[in-house]
Amino acid sequence: MNMSRAHAGRRTRRDRHGRHSGQVVFPPTIPAWTTRVDQFDRLSLKVLREAAQIWPQLWDLELGIEDVPPSDPNRWEEPSAVLSRLFPASRTAALPYHLYLYRLPIQQRVKTRGGSVEEVLRHVFATQLAEVLGCRPWEVFGPTQP
Repeated sequence: MNMSRAHAGRRTRRDRHGRHSGQVVFPPTIPAWTTRVDQFDRLSLKVLREAAQIWPQLWDLELGIEDVPPSDPNRWEEPSAVLSRLFPASRTAALPYHLYLYRLPIQQRVKTRGGSVEEVLRHVFATQLAEVLGCRPWEVFGPTQP
């Protein structure tokens, strides 16, 4: 068998059936590379930024995103599906507000009741942030445009 010098040091693997290209199908710069978790994270941050541009005190809020809520709900929470949790700030310990979103219950809510993930996120943020801001939920994102 005659091998050229370029191929002498390495063995090439043959794909007899043409089922494997050996290359990445799409580069990481295009949207197909991002996972659903990444998309949810980006959308959550986008919605929070919209509210924070109206209410500057929200820049101190810490956002956490979990897949599911812990199995031990707090006694003040309703037994229904928990979409988020807000933990109050502590001035004595210098802790900001913490808001945790639960990705899978939010996505399940979208599947069962319709709408988009962004609409449900806006509702969840408005409900939770109204308590932080001391306003009504529909005032969190400012006046609506007709």
